[in-house]
Amino acid sequence: MLTRTLQQSIVQILTPIFEAEFQENSYGFRPGRSRGQAIFKLIEYLNAGYAWIVDIDMEKFFDNVPQDKLMSWQSNP
Repeated sequence: MLTRTLQQSIVQILTPIFEAEFQENSYGFRPGRSRGQAIFKLIEYLNAGYAWIVDIDMEKFFDNVPQDKLMSWQSNP
């Protein structure tokens, strides 16, 4: 119970901070946004004549970052 309370406290503090940084066209895992809204926006773009729609899933992105290089950049700004 304490862990869940602590998690929710952190979420309530961090969500407004990070939410302000997201681009308007970002839909993934954001409060008040859904997969359906993303699909509706996709259809709008297609109807507006856009030829390219790009979807990027960064779930595994940091699995491919060379950790030794990342740590050396952190220690030598």
